Amino acid sequence: MTNSTDQALFQTVREAVVTVMKRNVELNENTKLSDEGLDSITTVRLLVQLEKKLSIQFREEDLTLDNFVTISSIMAMLGKYGVTA
Repeated sequence: MTNSTDQALFQTVREAVVTVMKRNVELNENTKLSDEGLDSITTVRLLVQLEKKLSIQFREEDLTLDNFVTISSIMAMLGKYGVTA
């Protein structure tokens, strides 16, 4: 990660993932979340969690599984919303 803002956003997304998965998992920005147990139901829970934590509302076109493959892909999507942490 390049800076403290990226690190803060990573931690926010990681905490949301751990919360919806209901278990502590070792994650880096490129860990495939599906390999760690993220499925369609937990993905929906994750997006709701992120919307609440970050005070945003995802656009329908962003609600694709491709945007939830890794923490890095989630962070890239959040960047489109101007989210930094």
